[in-house]
Amino acid sequence: MPSNSRRIMSWIWTAVGAFDANESHLHESMRVEWARALARKDRWTEEVALLEEEMRRVLRYLEWQANWWEEQQGRRVVEGSIAAGLEAYARKSAGFSVSLRQHLEIRWAQPASDALRHFRAVDARAAAEDDLEEDKPGAGRQSSA
Repeated sequence: MPSNSRRIMSWIWTAVGAFDANESHLHESMRVEWARALARKDRWTEEVALLEEEMRRVLRYLEWQANWWEEQQGRRVVEGSIAAGLEAYARKSAGFSVSLRQHLEIRWAQPASDALRHFRAVDARAAAEDDLEEDKPGAGRQSSA
């Protein structure tokens, strides 16, 4: 079975005249399909929000880690050659954290903003469609079929 992100709607939903005899069944089936699609969209929206938060936390952690390594320089009282080695290691580790943070920040900036822009556009389009549906005469009434 294909994943939900690559899901292809079954031929049954697009077949002309397939449900002419029982239109209430068609409406119920479409309602169920719509609810499933909405649930998939909501899961992906939540997933994007979680990913954005994880990315923010990784960047914040790398910033903290770089500061921590900088504080480690000269913290221990040891003889000269060992002190120089410890300071060099702390500087190198701090530099690595800064470098990795900068790399990830650049790498993540464009795809994240593209994804957010896309999801906001989809949500705005869905809200506009909901508003149009509510403005139709007879909207909100259920048929007694």
